Amino acid sequence: MLIPAGCTTAPSCPDVHAAVDTDMTLQYGKTEYTCHVRYVTKNNAVLTLLSPENLSGLTFHRSDSICTLSLGTLVCKGTQLLPQDTALAEAVFSVFDRLADPALSCTGTTSDGNYTFALSSAPALSLLTDSSGQPLSIRTDTLCLTRTHQEDAAPIEPSAA
Repeated sequence: MLIPAGCTTAPSCPDVHAAVDTDMTLQYGKTEYTCHVRYVTKNNAVLTLLSPENLSGLTFHRSDSICTLSLGTLVCKGTQLLPQDTALAEAVFSVFDRLADPALSCTGTTSDGNYTFALSSAPALSLLTDSSGQPLSIRTDTLCLTRTHQEDAAPIEPSAA
């Protein structure tokens, strides 16, 4: 069988894996944070701020419809916390929730073997993944998340707690 020299097949894009357990840099508004994101499913997500120092250890946990905000031994729990307290966490969780949107489409590959994806529905989202579909960076009009270490975000199983 002969394949004409001008014919190529489109690269096969990986499935995007929203489930992560990794350190990330978060640019939200005018502030840059370092954080740890553990996103298992829409019903199980945790965001822990590591910097700036005055917020280090502040943890937001979403489990089903219950939101928990904790710092050390102080814990606030409820179905809805004050919006200004959770805006940052809700923005991060919302971005990961959207990675399962069937409208998220692969737009190409980069020279280093990574893949780009886009979601044009408002608010627009752009995603860069590694070759296995793990998020490297996620950008919307309100935030930018970038995985801190490229090798530290092995997929986690959705059934994990």
